Amino acid sequence: MQKVDMTAEEQQKVEQINQYLQQLQMKVQTEMQSEITKQGLTVEHYQELVTIIQSDPELMQCLQQIMQN
Repeated sequence: MQKVDMTAEEQQKVEQINQYLQQLQMKVQTEMQSEITKQGLTVEHYQELVTIIQSDPELMQCLQQIMQN
């Protein structure tokens, strides 16, 4: 791993950015879960469906075509 020299100011900025990104990630995750349940699915079932779609190239292509229209 490469060592990087940072000033105290840079380190503070990196920490602030990381905190902001963690908060943003939590907000997005909550919104995604809300939208999934609003559509009538559980998060677990949605994840199962995504896994199935991603493991089947033909199904993935079909879904992409549907999403483009």
